[in-house]
Amino acid sequence: MIRDTNYDRIACCYDFLAQIVFGNQLVAAQNHFLSDLMVPKKILVFGGGTGHMIAPLLHLYPYAWIHYLESSEAMISKAKARVTPENDNLCFTCGTEKDLVDKINVYDVVITPFVLDVFEGKDIERVLELLFDALRPGGRWIHTDFYVDRDSPGWQKMMIWLMYRFFKVTARQQNQLLPDFDVYFHSFPLRQLACRSFYNQMMRTLLYEKYQEREPRLAVSKRASETLFS
Repeated sequence: MIRDTNYDRIACCYDFLAQIVFGNQLVAAQNHFLSDLMVPKKILVFGGGTGHMIAPLLHLYPYAWIHYLESSEAMISKAKARVTPENDNLCFTCGTEKDLVDKINVYDVVITPFVLDVFEGKDIERVLELLFDALRPGGRWIHTDFYVDRDSPGWQKMMIWLMYRFFKVTARQQNQLLPDFDVYFHSFPLRQLACRSFYNQMMRTLLYEKYQEREPRLAVSKRASETLFS
């Protein structure tokens, strides 16, 4: 993902901290639209962390092939513990967006749960291009992340600021700015099918559909990289 970023050190306590701060809202948000995916054959979970959505996906789509792409080996270990070892339709890969370079129109579903906020600028543009190209036309994309803007309450802005500082110290996360996801997603030929907010509007889960291929290069407004915090 981002150069030198490593979430292995916090994998052991990630779920505990998330539960303390957000209760069950992180899990509820990222799992919300899982039942609205038609009948997918191939699913990509990009940055799935400790794997809370694995069991629901396997229950809903027992015949789908699920590719779990996660950059942290420790996170993958915790995710694997949630399933039986003999599950042949589940593939864990410790890797990054670079593993998607040659994946064109492969997946029926792409899921990005609280992962795109670690990218910034040209990095997030490139990651979104790879994810979009990997999704077949007519496929669906579930995106879940934090949404805080200039009009959000002060306590939400402070929470975002503290979270970014925490991950900078513990995981060497370089990006310290929450992206404007709407600007980035709207630069792709994606149709928004549904949206649900959680935790007092601080989190959103959006369901998109890819309705056509993209142009060779889509210009993204530079205001997408603007932030509340400096």
